[in-house]
Amino acid sequence: MLRYSLNRLSGIGEYIFQPSDNPDNGNQFESSDQQDYLAVNVYDTVTIENSIINIFTPPNGYYDLPNYTKGRLAATAFRTRQSDNWNYKYYRYDERGRVKKMWLMLDGLELKTVNYEYTSQDMVKSLNYNSGADFKRYRYRYDKAGRLQAVDTYEGPESYDDPSSYQSFTDYEYNPNSFIVTNNFLGGFTGSSLGFFYRRVPA
Repeated sequence: MLRYSLNRLSGIGEYIFQPSDNPDNGNQFESSDQQDYLAVNVYDTVTIENSIINIFTPPNGYYDLPNYTKGRLAATAFRTRQSDNWNYKYYRYDERGRVKKMWLMLDGLELKTVNYEYTSQDMVKSLNYNSGADFKRYRYRYDKAGRLQAVDTYEGPESYDDPSSYQSFTDYEYNPNSFIVTNNFLGGFTGSSLGFFYRRVPA
């Protein structure tokens, strides 16, 4: 079962369609029972009015800065089975509509956060995952054609960004048609490399 509101996916569930799902007036039946759903999306703002079921409670700090969610996905609740507890994702965007921060709330685990930075061409420049003991930072590098050239991991302190503390995690090489021909992972004894061959199909 898929539910749409204003042509936006609002819910996914497993219950049987009701006779009123094909009404003469064009209105669609919409269950308010959370047991009927496996995933629920909220758009614009995280409010009861915008959600088909009332299960959303934004994390601390969610309203500290503008979230720019108008017309965009604001939050998602999801689970694998109807008997499972809910997991959540909340989103913050910048003025250009790019995801700036995501809060990840997984049942039984502490809150996780992912922060994104972008280039002037709207490509991800860096990703910061969580903080403290779980902190990880990734740097993305692109070639002049805008293709992803490498992803580096940060091994330095969280408090500042030391360019000399990055190590290569993976890099890419392309052919003149911008197809990947080589993908290298790590380096040294633990490293590996994948080569790609493209067979030309006759027209």
